[in-house]
Amino acid sequence: MIKTVLIEDELQSRNALKHILENYIQNIEIVGEASSVEESINLLKSINADLVFMDIHLPDGESFDILDRLDLDSLDFEIIFITAYTEIKKKAFDYFFLQYLTKPYEIDKIEKAIQQFTKNTKKSNEKYSAILKDILNKDTQLLPIPNANGIDFILVEDIVRLEAQRNYTLIVCEDGKKFTSSKNIKHHEELLDRGMFFRVHKSHIINLKYLKSIDNEGVIKMRNDQTVPLAKRVRKEFIDSFKK
Repeated sequence: MIKTVLIEDELQSRNALKHILENYIQNIEIVGEASSVEESINLLKSINADLVFMDIHLPDGESFDILDRLDLDSLDFEIIFITAYTEIKKKAFDYFFLQYLTKPYEIDKIEKAIQQFTKNTKKSNEKYSAILKDILNKDTQLLPIPNANGIDFILVEDIVRLEAQRNYTLIVCEDGKKFTSSKNIKHHEELLDRGMFFRVHKSHIINLKYLKSIDNEGVIKMRNDQTVPLAKRVRKEFIDSFKK
């Protein structure tokens, strides 16, 4: 059985989640419930949980407040976060492969989250805490850039272009700064607003805000005077997008 804890301050919401878990999901044993940071800390210290459904916002703090105050060396549980975030914030969760549910709960999504839990190796709760702090405390228009030293956050509107470099991505900003992300260009493409960014080539994404010109040979010049190739397969779509 999967020993499960529910951390959620809204009683109606917690009962709805409990009902689904107890009646529709197999191998779940609910071993505790909490509705605040303080109550959660005491509960998680006293029991050995496998899985925790954790609301991000609680009356007396945030989820990372719980993690920061626990002895993480003695704990080993997976977290499925409960969030009411906008699509932009949810994309940040997707980017870091954090499991989450949104309200109102849907049985199939809970089933999928549990299935994913059974496949996962245990993650570091310290890493959870660091990522959550960055996602919660930073502006929603910041793009997370994972690298060997941690995570940089770049203001999306300042990005001029992105360039694939094998399994990495070079990101060039308006001020000339360059960042190398440990994620591939497809991951970044899925996070960016398609009304602002366009994948002009298999290896290049540009911010349309900084587009300067396109020549007859299919070469794009950005406002920083750097050039980017425009692939033939997307040339018509790209040009037509400016005729709307």
